[in-house]
Amino acid sequence: MKLPAVLLWSALLTATSLGLTACKDEATANTSEVPAVQLVESDSANAAKTPSTGEAATAISVENARIRVTSEGQTVTGAFMVLKNDSDKPQSLVAAESEVAGVTELHESSMQDGVMKMQKIEKIAIPAHGSTELKPGGFHIMLINLKDDLAADSTQTITLKFADGSEKAVEAPVMDMMQ
Repeated sequence: MKLPAVLLWSALLTATSLGLTACKDEATANTSEVPAVQLVESDSANAAKTPSTGEAATAISVENARIRVTSEGQTVTGAFMVLKNDSDKPQSLVAAESEVAGVTELHESSMQDGVMKMQKIEKIAIPAHGSTELKPGGFHIMLINLKDDLAADSTQTITLKFADGSEKAVEAPVMDMMQ
C-alpha cells in the first residue's frame, strides 16, 4: 500500500517536532522489570492469521521487548528488543507489522557530523550465534500513524518478518522508559 506523500511528510514532521521522543537515550530506564516476551499462539480456526514459522522464526528468540508509551495525541513511537540467533547462519529482519500503527518501519539512528539522524532501513542483520539489540539511538522499529494512544502497562503485538519469509509474533509491553 502506497501512502500519499502528504502523510509520509506529516509523519516525518511529527517525529521531528516531537524531538524523536521514541529514539531518546534511555540510560536511566529500568528494564529489569520487563516481563518475559510471550509468543502469540492461535488455534486452527485462525490459521490464516497465524505467522508462518520457518528457519529464521524458529532460530530467533526475542528478549526484553517493549514499546515506548505515548502521550495524548502522539502519533509515533518506537519498539525495542534484543534478537538472538541460535542458528549457524546469519538471519535478517526485513519488516515488522503492528495493528496499532498505520505504518511500521525498521529504522536506524546514528550520529552524523554531530547531529543525531534517523533513517528507514531495509533490514537488520542478526549474526549466526549472536544477537542484535534494537534500542533508542540505534536500530529500532518505528510505529507511525498510531491509531490510538498507547497506555503504560498495556501490551501490543508486533509481527517480525524475516528474509526467509517466516514471521514471529511478539507481545511487547508498553512502558514509560524514562523512569
